[in-house]
Amino acid sequence: MAGFLDHDIFPTATTNPFRMLDRAAVAGLVRKAPDERWYLWPGFAFFNLGRLPTDRLNFGRDWLDGFDTGGLNWHCLYRALGNEDLCAADYERTAVAADVAMDEALFERIDGWLHESRFTTDIDMAPARRQQLLELKRRSILHTLMALPA
Repeated sequence: MAGFLDHDIFPTATTNPFRMLDRAAVAGLVRKAPDERWYLWPGFAFFNLGRLPTDRLNFGRDWLDGFDTGGLNWHCLYRALGNEDLCAADYERTAVAADVAMDEALFERIDGWLHESRFTTDIDMAPARRQQLLELKRRSILHTLMALPA
């Protein structure tokens, strides 16, 4: 088994993400294209290597097809898998704070994990506002992690 986690994703409870592979070949956060092609976001992706139909994975970007990092695995892996081979992680977007718009800054909750990223890419955002949002996110993450049982 192998897995990938993004640098800014944190467990919010005792967890074993490989448990999702008990009945699946791949597990993680599914990203879809409009035509129903899909791939796992490599920031939360797990593989039961013994159940994969190939050992030639490609985590490159497939910009031409609208896929980000890991998208090239569609051609060599994902298109050969059925629904029974996938365990999709739960996913929701949550506000950083009640008074912060989701398009400015948000968290992602992925199967019990907290993903810090997802700032807006609006180049017009004032640096001071960006710094304020970053600090708000850091405080919120620390508060969440400090509240976990020891």
